This record gives sequence, C-alpha cells and structure tokens, in this order.
Amino acid sequence: MAVVAGPLLASAWAQAGTAGSVLPLDSAQQFHRQEQRQQEWQQRHQLDAEKPLAQPETSPLAKRHLPTDETPCFRIQSVRLDGDSARSFRWLIGQADATADGASDPVAGRCLGTEGITIIAHRLQEALIARGYITSRVETPAQDLTQGQLVLTLHPGRIQHIQPAGPMQRRATLWNAFPMRSGDILNLRDVEQGLENLRRLPTAEAQIRIEPASEDGSSALTVAYHQGFPLRAQITLDDGGSKATGKYQGGLTIFYDNWWTLNDRLYVSLGQDLGGGHSGSKGSRNRLWHYEVPLGYWSLAISHADNDYHQSIAGATQDYRYSGHSRQTELRISRVLWRNARHRFSVTGKWQRRRSSNFIDDTEVEVQRRATGSWELGAQHRAWLGEGVLDANVAYRRGTGAFGAQAAPEEPFGEGTSRFKLLTASLQLAKPFELAQQRLGYSMQLRLQYNRTPLAPQERFSIGGRYTVRGFDGEQTLMADRGVLLRNELSAMLGHSGQQAYLGLDWGRVGGPSARWLGGTSLAGAVLGMRGSVMGASYEVFAGAPLHKPRGFETARISVGFQLAHEF
Repeated sequence: MAVVAGPLLASAWAQAGTAGSVLPLDSAQQFHRQEQRQQEWQQRHQLDAEKPLAQPETSPLAKRHLPTDETPCFRIQSVRLDGDSARSFRWLIGQADATADGASDPVAGRCLGTEGITIIAHRLQEALIARGYITSRVETPAQDLTQGQLVLTLHPGRIQHIQPAGPMQRRATLWNAFPMRSGDILNLRDVEQGLENLRRLPTAEAQIRIEPASEDGSSALTVAYHQGFPLRAQITLDDGGSKATGKYQGGLTIFYDNWWTLNDRLYVSLGQDLGGGHSGSKGSRNRLWHYEVPLGYWSLAISHADNDYHQSIAGATQDYRYSGHSRQTELRISRVLWRNARHRFSVTGKWQRRRSSNFIDDTEVEVQRRATGSWELGAQHRAWLGEGVLDANVAYRRGTGAFGAQAAPEEPFGEGTSRFKLLTASLQLAKPFELAQQRLGYSMQLRLQYNRTPLAPQERFSIGGRYTVRGFDGEQTLMADRGVLLRNELSAMLGHSGQQAYLGLDWGRVGGPSARWLGGTSLAGAVLGMRGSVMGASYEVFAGAPLHKPRGFETARISVGFQLAHEF
C-alpha cells in the first residue's frame, strides 16, 4: 500500500519488496485511521447535553415603554435595590433602563406614577427570570419619592432542600449531580445542570419539581429518579478497516451505567479484524476503556486505548512479519463556565500520553519508536437554535517532555518535533426542517488545524476516507501539517419507518511545509447512503465516489461500505 504523505524515515528493509508485492502499511496512516475510527465511535456514544428547560413567557408589561403623561407623577433620578443579597444583584439596576426586548428607555429624569413604577419592577423581574432566578421576586415597598430615588426590594428565592420523591432508588445519588446546596439562591441553570447529570445515562430517567417549601420565600426541589438494568452490551460489524490488516472489523462493547452510583459511566470496548483485504497473514486488534463522572458543573474523564496490527510482507528471499503497537492514555477535566436558556460555554483541559513501536518479525525498528506527552486547553460553545444545535470548539495543544516523552525521529531533519504547538478548531451544525411536508435535516462539520512547529506524522492532518472526505476508500490519504475539512449532509426521513436517506458532499485540503512532497493537496467526494434501525439493530450503508483528487492518487471509482450495531 502506498501512502501519499511527506518523506518518512525509512526502515532498513523498505527496499526489499519485489515488484507487485504488498508494501508495508505506514504506521502514521494506521494511527490516523484508528484514531478517526475511535473518535467517530466516541462521538456517536457521547453523553449529549439536553435542551434547556422552558422558561415562563415574558410579561407584556416588561416590554412596554415608560409612559410620558402620568399624573400624578414624581421625578425619578435613580433606582436603588435593597434587600437580602442585593449587593450580589447590582447588575439588576441597569435592567431598569431598557424594555425586555432590549429597547433603550432610561429612567433618569422621567416623571413616573404608578404605571411607570410598575413597569420598572416588571423589567427587573423579567431580567431575573431571564438569568434563571425564577423564584426570586422584586417588589415596590411604600416609600417617599419626593427625593427622586425609587427603591425596589429584592426577595431572593432560596432552596430549602433537595429531596427524593418518595423512597429513593438505592442507585440514585444527588449530591454530585446538582451544583447547588440547601440555602443557595435557586437558579434554573443550576437545576438544568443537575437534571442533565442525572439523565446523562441512557438507562436513567429523572424528573424534578420545584415546589413551595415551609420557609417563606424558599423552595423544595423534589427529584423522581429511576434507573433500569445498568449493564448494556453492543456488538458491531463494519468494513472500515484497511486491506493490509483486515477490511472487516468486529467489536464488542460493555457499558456499565452508574457504576459507583455517582451518575458515572464505564465502558470497555474490544475489537479485531474479521478478515477481508489482501491475502496472507494479517490482522488488527484494539482495546479501549473509558470512565467519566460528573461533579456539578465539573466533569472528569479518563480513557486508555491499545491498538495492534500486523501484516506479512514479501521480501526478496523470504516473507517478513511487519507489526505495530500503540498505546494512548488521556485525562480530561471540563467545567461549564456559563449557560443560559439558549447557550452553554465550557472549558476543557486534557493531558495525553502516547507510545508506539513497530517491529520486523521480533525485532523493533527503533527509528520508528515514538513516545509523546502533551497538554491541551480548549473552549466549547453550544447554541440551541430552535430545533437545531450549533457547536463551536477551539483548542491549543502543546507537546512536552513530560510522561516519558522522547525526541521525534524527524527532529534531526527539521520535519517534526515531540514538543509541537498545534491549534485546532471545529464547527458543527445540525438543523432539522420541513419542506412540502417532508421531514429533512441538514448537518455541517468544519474542522481546521494550524501548526506553529513542524509536526511528526501522527500529529498531522489527514483526509480521505469515510471518517473525513467521503467518496474515497481510505487506502490512500493526503497528510500534511495543517488542513481544513468541510462535510455537508442533507437527509430525509422515509415516512414514519425510522429510516433515513442522505446525500453528502465533502471537501478537504492540506497544507504546510510537509505538503510540498504531495502530488496534490485537496480532495472532494460525494456519498449517498441510508441509515436507520431494523428489528432492534441499527445500520448504515453507503456508496461514494471521488469528485476531485490529485493525479496519481489511487482510490476505487465507487467506494461502498456498511456498519451494523446491535445493543442489548
């Protein structure tokens, strides 16, 4: 197999192959294939954030402008907020000078009577609700307005307790699900976060009621929780492997929901090739485990993956066994910094350790040994656009000397470094809509990578295949230091059958210093497919074709593929 990429360090036997023999699989290409495969699998099984809870409708009074001809009236020069925790709500005063729709309508200097003062109080009340303080109240106390100052009183709605609805299921845990405690001011955003943590597991169901408590101005949060059998299993079959190490891939994943009764999740996945592809001895295996647990607005996740592959290479006088092994461990900490009725903003820190080795028979090819350590800081923003969802991500990744990292083999030639600097960004949109009573959907994915240092092959941007630019069989890829990928998909539901047909158009380009060795830098492809479920099993089948590729880039005229999964 040939790989379209920058010059890589050659092993001692690279020239030994005879004409027409199978060439050794490039370890970087195998790494990218397996990483893209795992990322696609994890994306399909990630615990998604729920749509925010519905808010009360805006009061019509809060949308009105202040009257100009009230009698009797008092000249108001300023507004003051009194009451418990008023200092924490100083931002609320500024809301008096605009309608609930955002139109400017200042208070200072206005002569206001009962109607105008009531409108101001409603503006502040709506501002509280908009920020999630749905049980806090703003009142207008009796006062002397002849001094030109309007005083409003804030009554913060507090949480008296968070309690189960009836006997609590023994596997239910509330303390790490909710970011607030008894005595805190109730905010709908905190309730949403807690409910999201309780519902994050597919086997769990949760409902919450906000009810008046015995203490004046306080509320009781009553939680109804139920979890089914915590163990799930999924078997998968697809043809997403390489011809060199086994085209058909099978997998078994065991999910354990709420393992330590902390609304946590553990899964272990095992996979291996089931044949297909080139003749001769070959194979691949992969193992992955992942654990994650929430703590209010925080979440912690750790994962580890092992991948092995081997193939038989025909030499001049004998066949050789070429094999590779890679390991990757990652720790991720995330924090939701801000959320409202339509948006959520988070930050993430990651620490990663990678190891890979390649062998000829039982002898390691030492110049191909790699050991890297890295950290990453990222920010994520999600916006709910009606029925659609928009996700934006940006991250900075830096290689370090930690975790036993070693210098990259390319460093003496200036073609890569283990202390790399890398910027990545992505944008994803999913939007359902209806046209002529036909349910349709549009999805878009944009990915970008920009390097600040030369990159080793494992860190480069790779395109071509079902996980990047569809329409290509993935046996060859374009790989370079930086790149951009755009995937578009239009889907249509087929009646009420649960089946969905889709058309995809993808484009990608790579660039940077390492791209000078390539015969071309862009790919474009199209795919037509169908996905859905039949008799409890989900499936996807597709056929794609290249629309644009460099001269000499080898790929099938029509690339077909399938993916089957059954969970029980």
